[in-house]
Amino acid sequence: MMDLAAAFGPSTTMKDYFIRFINNLDPNGRIGFGVPWPQWDVNKPKAIVFQQSNVFPIVEIADNYRTAAMDYVVNMSLLYPI
Repeated sequence: MMDLAAAFGPSTTMKDYFIRFINNLDPNGRIGFGVPWPQWDVNKPKAIVFQQSNVFPIVEIADNYRTAAMDYVVNMSLLYPI
């Protein structure tokens, strides 16, 4: 429930990203408008993290924190296909 309130509250940046993505298929909109959402790159994956901070509410991090879990799921689906 907290994620929904954070994403769709009265004045959230996430709402702006959704609206821009729905209208333009690009969450970034105009250059210089908010923190740029990184384009996916399979060699250097990055993710946006929304924090409860007034100083740095949005940060970009390397999207590698779930690599081991995703590798496990992929291997299990290859061993036991549905």
